[in-house]
Amino acid sequence: MANKNLPIVNATSGLKGRLATALMPHPSDNAWLDLLRTLAILLVFFRHGQRVVHAGPDLNRLETLFINGWAGVDLFLVLSGYLVTKVLARQFTEHGRINLAGYAKRRIRRVVPAYFFVLFLVVVGYFPFFQVSTDNLATRIGYHILFLQDYFPSDINVVFWSLGVEAKFYALVPLLALPVLRLKSWASIFAVGLAVAAISPLVRGAVFVTVDATEYYTFWNQLRSPFYACLEPLMFGFLIAIFESRGFLRLSAQKGCYLFAISLAALFLFLSRQEFLAEINLWDAAVQPIVLSLLLASLLIAAISMKEVHLPLNAAFRFGARISYSLYLVHFPLIPVSSIISEIYRPWCGWILVGFCLTEPSSFTYNSQLYRVSVHEA
Repeated sequence: MANKNLPIVNATSGLKGRLATALMPHPSDNAWLDLLRTLAILLVFFRHGQRVVHAGPDLNRLETLFINGWAGVDLFLVLSGYLVTKVLARQFTEHGRINLAGYAKRRIRRVVPAYFFVLFLVVVGYFPFFQVSTDNLATRIGYHILFLQDYFPSDINVVFWSLGVEAKFYALVPLLALPVLRLKSWASIFAVGLAVAAISPLVRGAVFVTVDATEYYTFWNQLRSPFYACLEPLMFGFLIAIFESRGFLRLSAQKGCYLFAISLAALFLFLSRQEFLAEINLWDAAVQPIVLSLLLASLLIAAISMKEVHLPLNAAFRFGARISYSLYLVHFPLIPVSSIISEIYRPWCGWILVGFCLTEPSSFTYNSQLYRVSVHEA
């Protein structure tokens, strides 16, 4: 039965109709989650955009925030951990089991087609001035197809590394969710989730003291991109979804608003105080990701509790959320052309133009469908 609160849109009424259909809200929408997804892609976008404008050695707070925008990936991971686990928890609550075949089908539909398509475009040289080395290209394509680019160099399109992380989480989370959902007490659930999350800082700390990971690329390959290094944000999202499904997560909308404001302010202060990976130490390797994940998890808890609170410009955030995945996939290969445009005109002009091209109506309507698969059909 159609939801009477949703507008009736003729999907065949041309571009205007397609845009209206793509922007049409879904009954399960939470505008605050859309805001977080939009914030995540903006952080990543500005992280790479800051490279375009060639920042000098002295950064102001805003430039420092942009340089640290890689934290947007961690926000994506927190959201993924929550959204995927929430669906599994709902299935278990309603049916006493998890439909693994349906779950796998929806995850594949969400991730694989767009990823493989962009991988193909990058390899064949579709993006202007973005060159991929042909050395051992067949091998590199092979491990990208197998989603192993978090353990091997993600050197076709660097942002692909996080898809390797998420693919492994998607494969393992049902195996973890089933026994955890059978636990009765919140303390037992929390203990299991915390034990899994603790794997990452323990491994990162051990690797850091045994391997010289003070150089950026060594740090990246050993302590940032591998799946074992990224468990905290995924597991915090996992725990939040389990607690919510069991009724352990109770926060009023008013308290949620306070928590959201405090957490957002703390996050921006945290990200703007210094360039985190300029000089890599044990703090960067083992502790900093925990602090960041806790801040992002608190934003997620607040957003869940604020679902019924009106968010101004919610349609704009819905737009950002629904295009975020494909924008994430294709923005990095467009850095060279955006750099050229910025050098000819003004800093950021190229990046703004890239963003405009990536969010034009035809691509947006496609991305909206991907988003619905991710959030509403998962």
